[in-house]
Amino acid sequence: MSDQDIQIEVFNEGWMGSEPERTCAGCGRKLSKRELIRIGYDGDFEVSFWKGIGRGVYVCPNWKCYQKAKKRNAFSKSLKTNVPVWVYERIESMVEEKLKETGKSCK
Repeated sequence: MSDQDIQIEVFNEGWMGSEPERTCAGCGRKLSKRELIRIGYDGDFEVSFWKGIGRGVYVCPNWKCYQKAKKRNAFSKSLKTNVPVWVYERIESMVEEKLKETGKSCK
């Protein structure tokens, strides 16, 4: 087991305190980072539900927050680089996926 595996196990068992919170780039609410979609940049883009390395920006998995953040150009501003079209497409597919999981309507 690596050190990272040990840290994850400890975190999951609650030994490290409360779960980290992050702010949504769309609505500004603070939520557990596991509830948000993370867009990370460390020379290459990464879109995931909560973990990654490098500079990151978070958005709620719903259309209102995504559209608001995109309109405000919050992704590019937070990541301090231009965000390519495929990243927005990936975020949209993750929002749709999450909405289907929860049984809510898309768009």
